[in-house]
Amino acid sequence: MEKMNISKEEFFTLPTNEIATMTSKLNKPKIGIFVPDGNRRMTLAFSGLKPDTNEFYYENARLTTEYFMNNLKVFFSHGLEKLFVPLISYNILKRNQKYHEITLREGLKKILVDDTWLNFYKENDIRVAAYGDVDQLSKSTGISIQEWIEKVKNETANHKSHTIFYGFLSPKRFGMELAHLGIEFYRNNKKEPTYEEQIQMYYGEPVEPADFFIMSTKLAGLGALPPLICGQETQLYFLAAPGVMALTQETYREILYDLLFRRPEESINGYGENEMQCIELIQDFFEQNRSKVIGLGTSIGKFWVPTV
Repeated sequence: MEKMNISKEEFFTLPTNEIATMTSKLNKPKIGIFVPDGNRRMTLAFSGLKPDTNEFYYENARLTTEYFMNNLKVFFSHGLEKLFVPLISYNILKRNQKYHEITLREGLKKILVDDTWLNFYKENDIRVAAYGDVDQLSKSTGISIQEWIEKVKNETANHKSHTIFYGFLSPKRFGMELAHLGIEFYRNNKKEPTYEEQIQMYYGEPVEPADFFIMSTKLAGLGALPPLICGQETQLYFLAAPGVMALTQETYREILYDLLFRRPEESINGYGENEMQCIELIQDFFEQNRSKVIGLGTSIGKFWVPTV
């Protein structure tokens, strides 16, 4: 479908349901990835509580899940169909027992079995799915995560409008896991799996390439990229503040406008209209920015923050 012409100012004043209709007509974005990281740093900065106390860990769980529900409202009200959320990484297993027993347990319990969240999924017609090694996470932490996942999957199985995929312990070395999946598939089918069949094995259903990947606070988290569904179609965005507090309607609309109207299909065969002017502008941009680096930052105490 041909792109619409609309200014950023006009786009930002549109009602949310009109933007949802627009993304549906443009068929983009349909699938997104959001990493809700930086939550301990956010709690340290805004709670005033002493780290490594029960009060701090409970507040971390409360604050994070409260913001996170608002994040999901923004994504899905603007028309996104599927959202992948790499929720728990292997690094979580290195944290202390108190973190596991309070922040991890309370946070997961809220979003998976709490009535407030189950009602939220129902009211917004959101189906919950999971990927990764849920069983290993349950064993490593002693938390009934596998049981909670099955409960919320059953509770939301008939919801159709949106799907959220929670990621647990995505593999550190996906090549090895991919090899194991391929071996298992070959044993059962006597043939190599296709790309689509690998996706089906890993996620339990067909998934198209992701349109965007959003993370924050540190630019070292690309290991959170869900396997198999990220490629040249996936645009990367980084928020300077922790993701759950930085992903607002305004920041998401900034991303949507960039994704929909500022990213032309690049070609090596031409510059589009006004070729000579484009060449001059590109040359000027490259010359002025040849010494600049995206991704630099500075330290504030023991925390690294990006230069913005």
